Order: sequence, then structure tokens, then C-alpha cells
Amino acid sequence: MPRVSRLSQEQRRQAALNRSRARYERNASQIRVRNSQHIANVRDNNPNVREESRVQDSIARAQRRRSERVRNLERIRDAQAHSTRREDSDERRQEQLRNTAEHASRRTNPEIRSVERIQDAARHSNRRQDQDYRVSERTRDMEARATRRQDSEERRQEQLRNTAEHASRRTNPVIRSAERIQDAARHSNRRQDQDYRVSERTRDMEARATRRQDSEERRQEQLRNTAQRSTRRTIPEFRIPERIRDMDAHAIRREDPEERRREQLRNTAEHSTRRTIPEFRIPERIRDMDAHAIRREDPEERRREQLRNTAEHSTRRTIPEFRIPERIRDMDAHAIRREDPEERRREPVQNTAEHASRRTNPTFRISERIRDAAARAAHREDSEERAREQERNTEEHRQRRRDSVERQRERQRDANNRRATRRNPIARTQEQRINTSQRRETRQQRRIREEQIRQMAEDRLVNFRMDPQNRLDASQRQSQRNMDARAQLSEDELDQEREQQRNRIRATARDLYHRNIKEGPTEICICCGGTWFRSQKFLSA
Repeated sequence: MPRVSRLSQEQRRQAALNRSRARYERNASQIRVRNSQHIANVRDNNPNVREESRVQDSIARAQRRRSERVRNLERIRDAQAHSTRREDSDERRQEQLRNTAEHASRRTNPEIRSVERIQDAARHSNRRQDQDYRVSERTRDMEARATRRQDSEERRQEQLRNTAEHASRRTNPVIRSAERIQDAARHSNRRQDQDYRVSERTRDMEARATRRQDSEERRQEQLRNTAQRSTRRTIPEFRIPERIRDMDAHAIRREDPEERRREQLRNTAEHSTRRTIPEFRIPERIRDMDAHAIRREDPEERRREQLRNTAEHSTRRTIPEFRIPERIRDMDAHAIRREDPEERRREPVQNTAEHASRRTNPTFRISERIRDAAARAAHREDSEERAREQERNTEEHRQRRRDSVERQRERQRDANNRRATRRNPIARTQEQRINTSQRRETRQQRRIREEQIRQMAEDRLVNFRMDPQNRLDASQRQSQRNMDARAQLSEDELDQEREQQRNRIRATARDLYHRNIKEGPTEICICCGGTWFRSQKFLSA
């Protein structure tokens, strides 16, 4: 007859569980490798499984990234991996090429390019507030322009651009007349400079000497000079019309495109040469400023000048080579003005008033909202920018909620919005569905977390108890605690404890008898047809 096991059913189940876990621990690495290989083979051979696995991985990763702790750990891990990869020069070069290609692709979008220019302009303005940086930038720009002008082709292109702009402006009769007046005033002012006057006389003498090589020309000139100019030039009424005639003759000559082009090239070269001399450049600027101030005292002249400037500025701003330096100049001037505290205080007030005035126009307001939405969407495409924006919003919201009045208003506002939203049956149904899904997911996550904690605790307990030394130490500590507890008992308490122990033994034996022995062998063996006790069946299994 088979022997009856002395272990209870729970003890046998725990022993079987321990044996299963020990067997899994011994073969854990092999099982993981085998499972990984099986999953990889299935995903390689079945595209549907591979796509479904990718979707599941994406959903699981998105759920994990909802936890700020997991997200921070992921960011730290990504940053360390990126830093490790960039230690390889080839990897860093490939990354730079990818970034350059992506940036070039993004800049094909006019909206992104406009936002990027605004960001660059703001950063450039901030950098230019540093005096050392501004001085070095100006020096660098001057050196770059001087380097470009060393190329004859580049210098020729610049001259052609200047000539084309000047020719375009001279098609306006108002501008042309004003230019003549300006040229006459500048020429008169320049002749006040002794050095310039000497050079002009030298040039005129050389031209006159060339013409006087013809004997007939020289004779006629002498006759004219003797008979007319010696007497008429002493009369102011003659001297002024003479100048006017010279201007008309000059205008007639300039009607020839070739003559005008040669004159422009000469004037450009001469002016460029003279402007390299500080002694000429500074007085020229002063003279131009004085002449401009005198002309602007006339309201009609000032109005015409504003119209001309507006037309010229609108034409020039269509050229990127002019628009970009203009923005840089405007930023420099704006930065210099903002160094004055009073100017910086007036500027926000003016901007606020102008913006409020413009926003009264529905067309401007709608376009502004569209631009703001597009710019904000472009900003939020950058994960780092989006993270910084969330941090700023969180901090601002935290600061506002510290005020009890503001917090009460926010609660009232949220309650009103929520009440208005829930009046819509469709929105209420969607909200209930979302809440139900979120609660279900929360409960599921909580159950999974509790199961993981319980499993970890059981694993720790199993691992602890699998060590014979730990079991021996625990038994010894329990025995010591029992001995200490008995030592503190009195004689009556010891007798009572012994009686309770005997009663427990009798109750255990009685229960065992009623559960197994008294019922008799009730389990029938399928092999031999004999009868077995129930405890013997589980033991044989």
C-alpha cells in the first residue's frame, strides 16, 4: 500500500511551484533567446505580424512616455546614446549631413523660412547688444566687403547694380530734377575745398590743352574768351544763366545712353576714390545733411521727398541683397535706441497702441491669428521647443494659481466651460467614453502594477528561502524568539500553553482523520482499479 504523505496540499503545491521556478531560473537565458529568435523569425516571415508588432510597440511606448519619470529616463538615455555616437567622427559627419539636408528641406517652406528669419533676427539683435561683438561684426563685414571688391567681376556687378538703381530712379522727373539740384549744390560745395578745386582745374586744363591742339579751335577760343567772357562773367545776371546753360548742355549730353554710361562710370570711380579719404568723406556727409535739412524746411519738398523715398524703398526691398542688410541696419538702430531707458519705456506703449489700433481691423486680426497659429505650430514641431513651452506654461499657471482670487476665478471659469460643454449630448457622450476608457486603463495599470509588486515580493521571498543558510538563520531566530517568549511566561501560563498545544495536535489529528481516513479510500486508480486515499492520489501525482 502506498505511503501517506505527511505534507499538506498547500505545502505540496508550494513545493511544486518552487521546483517550477527553479527549473525556469536555470533555463531562463535559453528560454529568452529561444523566444526572441522565434519572434524575430515570425516577424521576418510575416509582414502583417511585423506591422502589428510595430503598432503595439508604438502604443506601449506612448503609454510609457505618459509617465514623466519614464520620459526623463528616456531623455537621459537618448542624450547619452547621442553623445556616445557623436564620439565617432564618421557618425558625427553623417549626422551633420542629415541635419543640413533636413534644414535645407524645411527652408523650402516659406512659412518656416519666415519664422526662421525672425528667430535669427532676434538672436542677432541679442548678440549685437554686446559692444565687443558688434565691433567685431562690423570689422568682419568691412573686411568681407573689401575682399569681395578685390574681385573685378564682383566689383563690376556691384557697379552695374548701382547704375541700374540710379537709372531707374532717374526715370522719375521729380527725382531727376531734385538730383540736378543736389548735384549743383554738391558741386558748389565741393569747389569750396581747395584740394578738390585744384584737381578740378588740373583736369579742366588737361581737357582744354587737348582741344587747343587744333589751331583753329585754339584761335576761336581765344577770340571768344577775349571778347565775351572777360566782360560778361563780371555780371551776376550773366553768370547764373551761364550755369543754367551748362546744366542744359550736360543734360543733352546725358540723353546719349553711351555718354551717360561713361559719365556714370567716371563719376562712380571718382566718387569711390574720393570717399576713401576721411577728410573728404566727413565734410561731404555734413554738407549733405545741411542741404537735406534746408530742403526739408519746405513742406511741399518734404512731401515729395517722402513719396520718392517710399517708392525707392519699395523697389529696393524686392531685392534680397538689399532687404537683408536693411534688416540688419534696422536691428542695429533699434538696439541703439533701446539703450535709452526712456526710449525703451515709450516703445512698448507705442507698440501696444499701434497693435490695438490695427487689431480693430477684422482683416488684419484674422491674418494675424493665422500667422500666429502657423508660427506656433512651426515652433511646436521641435520637441525641445514644445517641452520648453510646456515648462513655461506650467510655471506661469503655477504662479497664477498661488493667488487665491485667481484660483477661484479659474475654477469658476473651468466649471462654466465644462457646464457649457456638457450641455451638448455628443460632447457629453464623448467625454463619458473617454473617462470610461481612462478609468479602465488606470484600473488595468493599477492591477498590473500590484501584480508586478506581488510577483516581485514572491520572487524575493522564494529566492530568500531557496538559500539553506537563510532558512537556517530564520529558524534559529524564530526558535530564539520562542525560547525568549517562554522564558518570560509564568508556570501557570506555561501549563496553559502546553494545554493549548495538545489541543491543537488533537484537533489536527481529528481533522486529518475526518478528511481522509474516515472517508476511506474513495479514489479509484485507472491502471489497476484499486482504491486510494485522496491524499495518496495527490502524493502519487
